[in-house]
Amino acid sequence: MRPGQSKGDDDALPTGAHRSDGASLLARSQAFIESPATQNGRPLGYTPAICWCLGLICTCAAMVALDAISSDNSPSPAQWMNYAMLLVASVMLCVLVFIKRARAYSPILLTCGTCLTTCYIACRLDGLLTMSLKAWPTTSEPIKTFTVVDFLFQTPEELLGAWFFAVALLCEALQSSFVRCIGILPTAVHTVVYFLVFLGGPWLSANTYGSLFYIVLQAIGTQLFLVPSSVMLTLQFKKVQESQELLNQSQKRELAYQRGIQQADGVLSHILKNNIIDAKNSIDLFLDDVESRDILSHAKAILFRSMWWCRLREAVVQLVQGTYVKRPQNVSLSKFCNDLRVGRPAITLDCPSMTASLDPVACNVVLENAVANAIRHGDTENPEIKLKAEVVEHASSAELSFTLINRAKADRPKLAHWHASNSDTVSVVVDRYDSVSTGLGLQHIAVAARECGMAVELWQEDVYVHFRLSMRTEVSPGAETVSDGSQAEGVHPTFPLNVHILCVDDSPITRKCLDRVLPQRIPGAVVKVFGETVSDVALFKQAVAEQCDIAIVDQNLSLPGADIKGTDLIKELVSAGYTGLVCVHSANCTAKDMAEYLKSGAHCAVDKDMTWGEKVKLLGHAYTKHTASQNLPDIPWTVDNV
Repeated sequence: MRPGQSKGDDDALPTGAHRSDGASLLARSQAFIESPATQNGRPLGYTPAICWCLGLICTCAAMVALDAISSDNSPSPAQWMNYAMLLVASVMLCVLVFIKRARAYSPILLTCGTCLTTCYIACRLDGLLTMSLKAWPTTSEPIKTFTVVDFLFQTPEELLGAWFFAVALLCEALQSSFVRCIGILPTAVHTVVYFLVFLGGPWLSANTYGSLFYIVLQAIGTQLFLVPSSVMLTLQFKKVQESQELLNQSQKRELAYQRGIQQADGVLSHILKNNIIDAKNSIDLFLDDVESRDILSHAKAILFRSMWWCRLREAVVQLVQGTYVKRPQNVSLSKFCNDLRVGRPAITLDCPSMTASLDPVACNVVLENAVANAIRHGDTENPEIKLKAEVVEHASSAELSFTLINRAKADRPKLAHWHASNSDTVSVVVDRYDSVSTGLGLQHIAVAARECGMAVELWQEDVYVHFRLSMRTEVSPGAETVSDGSQAEGVHPTFPLNVHILCVDDSPITRKCLDRVLPQRIPGAVVKVFGETVSDVALFKQAVAEQCDIAIVDQNLSLPGADIKGTDLIKELVSAGYTGLVCVHSANCTAKDMAEYLKSGAHCAVDKDMTWGEKVKLLGHAYTKHTASQNLPDIPWTVDNV
């Protein structure tokens, strides 16, 4: 597993550097979605409650004005009732608008207010009927129509009362429509109050509202019309709410993914910029002093780690987003630790010759940040950096730990003890560093450790700072592994003599390396390279059709006048009857990319940032399995086969 370098990743993203316009837009979008003022963010019943309050305020204000015009005396109890309901509606409106915490109780407030208004309508009905009857003749002849009307009302007083009763039911239906759209339970509560008021009220009143048959018929008939419509409206509202919630969740996931990509890209951009600058400076030093060959090797190692961080991009995005999945592999501890020391000769190593099951990506993220912080914040004159790997075997498993020790700067206060489970102490540790440190490295360490079930500690003893990464794992003595974690099938893969390898790539440097390195590492190989112009693609396809054992295809061919996908070219080769090994040579080899390559007909993929030794070894194993599959056609080709 190759290491990744983060030059000063603890302060890899300076304060404010990630607050771009895109980040501000994402933050505003996320705040809009989660705000109580949005469609999905506001509690159920909030909008109906606001509309109900406004309607009741207008109605009560009109009633107050009407009573003031028709009455010259001091306010009557009915007028005080108008003032009371106006006050209730106004207070409820202010509470819902200005107190956000109260919005969660909108259904309860609306249900209580609706029930109170039902009683208010009944009282006003009785008062208005009493006032109307005062102007009615004291003696009225009974109404004899000899029709069904006689069962509803029999005197003019009962006719007037029946009319007021019908108007009151209409007002009640209008005001109760708000509570009936927020759920079945509020509707049921209001229905009980409705029947108590409009069936029991006429029996307690001195006025008559028609016959008993009329009162029951009107009250029950109104509910039989309103309740089914309320249930249907509630069900439809629930469906709309569920659809909106799904849309809201999708928007939140998309915003979280975009935010994760933005943060990860900001970190990686800063890392790569620092690494490329260091590599450029190293090459400049080499050009000034030709004898300093080590400087150029150091530049090569820095660029190598920069390429590895590009491969870690997807893992960093998943860690920031919280969707990373642990992928343990069998890894040689000595190789893993030595890769971490590439370009860092000042680090001494104490590591047993063992193989352990661990997640190399997550461990690289943690240890690279730790090494970068030790180099940047430790003693620059005498860092004394040491990496120690220890294995403590138990009955059923073993505990693997990586301890990084470095000398602290003498002019800095002693570091406080920190461990990954306590994210609150990040700021405390950061305060011990210089002012440009943001603690981003420790945050990424904590995230990686939490996602993969690892323990991380940072503390200081005397003048030495200790950083420890530990985990439960399984170990075995000695065995080396190949880059994908599967056991090597022989130290050096064998190729037949005069194996024909044809390569197509748009990079002149890559073509030159393929033409020079492959014959050196595969004795007797016949290597031909293509890709300088668009016409070379046709020559490549023709040469493959004539004689080719291994075809190596670049995924993205940006040629003068045309852009060609390697997967499209592979499909053409396979459809033309080519049966040899097809290998994709690309800088993108994620699981999603591998699935696309295999679907097109490729048998394996070689990442461009691999060393040439790793490339040839992987190519040899893939060629051996491919030739075996020619004799066993029922063996499927998958990523595990490669």
